[in-house]
Amino acid sequence: MSVYSSVIVGTDGSVTAGRAVRRAATVAAGLQIPMIVATAYMRVRPEELGPRSVQAELPDNIGAFGYIGAQETARDGVSIALKAFPDLDIDVATPQGDPADALLEFTETRGNALLVIGGQGLGATGLFLLGNVPNKITHHAVGDVMVVRTGREREDDAPRRVLIGTDGSKTATKALDRGIAVASALGAGVTVLTVGRSGWATDVLAEASARVEAAGVPVETEQHDGDAAAVLVERAADYDLLVLGNRGMTGARRFLLGSVPNKVSHHVGADLLIVKTT
Repeated sequence: MSVYSSVIVGTDGSVTAGRAVRRAATVAAGLQIPMIVATAYMRVRPEELGPRSVQAELPDNIGAFGYIGAQETARDGVSIALKAFPDLDIDVATPQGDPADALLEFTETRGNALLVIGGQGLGATGLFLLGNVPNKITHHAVGDVMVVRTGREREDDAPRRVLIGTDGSKTATKALDRGIAVASALGAGVTVLTVGRSGWATDVLAEASARVEAAGVPVETEQHDGDAAAVLVERAADYDLLVLGNRGMTGARRFLLGSVPNKVSHHVGADLLIVKTT
């Protein structure tokens, strides 16, 4: 049984979204599961386009323009994915509504799907933009989300080096197990990292390492001192994928200074898999 039932990737047709589509295709091909390219749209109402004299000049099917454009954008995404992976099982979806809300609601209907989004707007400069789609999705998703760093081109290779952060808690262990399953399916190696005092950290890493080894996945461990979020951001630079639980991403917790996943999501340079653990 696969880790996920399918991969859903959102695209708006931009260059950076195209990079997210390619990364999603890489993951879907590696996990050998179907992929859906989704483009949300807002239905255009004639009364929003000017006075009645202007509306009279509009084509009768003006209300469908948003849908038609979304279909074309999604199909362009399919072409990008199939160029890299011709045998990929792929489909399109055009949910209607606010982009973030529409993607979230559509993903909810697809069972245990992985939602993949580009990370443009999650950096410090875009953090407080109204309607920031990636930011809204990472805080409200009901399932796992992969945030793809789209600021640069990359090879169409599946992640080979996976970093998993843990503090030994039940929620972190759930994220660890999900990260192990993904790494195993992709043929990747795992490094488990924890931040804290040496005695406690040794026990946490020993238990985590045993879980990874039991899955037959190559494992290394790292123990660090300092600020957990800062350490994870720095160390993730050497990896293809960072895996964290979402504890602290939702509700009031995300505004706390110590919300590690939230802080990491805005600064990490690697792709980030946020596992739904709460």
